[in-house]
Amino acid sequence: MTGDKDRRPQALSAVLSQKNIEITGTLVFEDESIIYPAVKSVSMRGAQREITGMLVANGYVAAGRWTEEGDDEDGFLEFSRTFKPGPGATVFPVEFAGGPLPQRMD
Repeated sequence: MTGDKDRRPQALSAVLSQKNIEITGTLVFEDESIIYPAVKSVSMRGAQREITGMLVANGYVAAGRWTEEGDDEDGFLEFSRTFKPGPGATVFPVEFAGGPLPQRMD
């Protein structure tokens, strides 16, 4: 396994899922690695802004809009959006898998 210093920022798909009132986030990278950022928002719209803001603050650029992937009769709802690394994008350290992502402090 390569260390963080050998990794480069890569495009990712941000996925927000909602079941009843619980919202969970998943970042799926090109190499199929996954990070589960903590989502604090209580609304889907707020969660979309939260994830977008976090990724933009870390140098990523949105490639399109949030799209609804669908819902079912059980109340499960899912949205996704693609992000590409910008010129100043940071590599998310492996240790953040399953936890909150770092906020860039420029």
